[in-house]
Amino acid sequence: MTFRRRQRKRDAYNYGQTALHLAVNNGHQESACILISEGKAEPDAQDHNELTALHLATRNGYDTIACMLVTDFGASIESRDSNGRTLLHLAAQHGHNSTVKVLITKGDAKVDLKDHYGQAALHLAADSGFESTANRLIFDFKADIDAKDNCSQTTLHLAIHNSHEEVAQIKDHNEQTALHLAAHKNHEMAARMLIVEGKADLEAKDSSGQTALHLAASNGLEALTRMLIVEGMASKMSKTIMAEQRGTLRLRTAIIPQHP
Repeated sequence: MTFRRRQRKRDAYNYGQTALHLAVNNGHQESACILISEGKAEPDAQDHNELTALHLATRNGYDTIACMLVTDFGASIESRDSNGRTLLHLAAQHGHNSTVKVLITKGDAKVDLKDHYGQAALHLAADSGFESTANRLIFDFKADIDAKDNCSQTTLHLAIHNSHEEVAQIKDHNEQTALHLAAHKNHEMAARMLIVEGKADLEAKDSSGQTALHLAASNGLEALTRMLIVEGMASKMSKTIMAEQRGTLRLRTAIIPQHP
């Protein structure tokens, strides 16, 4: 068997990954440096999923290796994988906050750029349940929280669908919750999802003392206002019934003789 055939066989077994891919994926910076310096590896070589070594360094949060690949060996920060995902997509998907910050502030990464599925970095952070990463993208870098993917799902939809309660309850600098946002933007379906899934506090107030009901009413959103009133009444009734049941149970416990 010739060298080329043996190499192709090894590449197929490793999903097309080169020695550089493997070194970077395992965090071996010195090995990666030697491979490129000695001309044994191309910095932008892609595997079968169109991932470069830089993609792997970013995905794994190896900031120093990523920096080396870009600054010392000119690795491309523009390349996308087979899903159309950029370095920022991968960093956000895996919750690497420091990498997200570097890519946006130093690498000029576009926050709302979408992959082949119509998902931006914020979608992936929310889908994976990384609250702090989603928070940073929204409040530090102004990611579009209303952006929809190819299935018309927003960040909020993905967070609720995957039971990532922390992401669904993110508050902004005005102490507004996702329910406040849904009311302000007249997203009745999103508001209903939050309530039905038990992810919303109907009585939560923002820094101005306003609830979601206040916002819906002040913006003249009649259908959403009615829904919030009905759901609020149902919630209060449920709490009252539970309180009464607890009171009845305590009363019964007090009056029923305790047998030794």
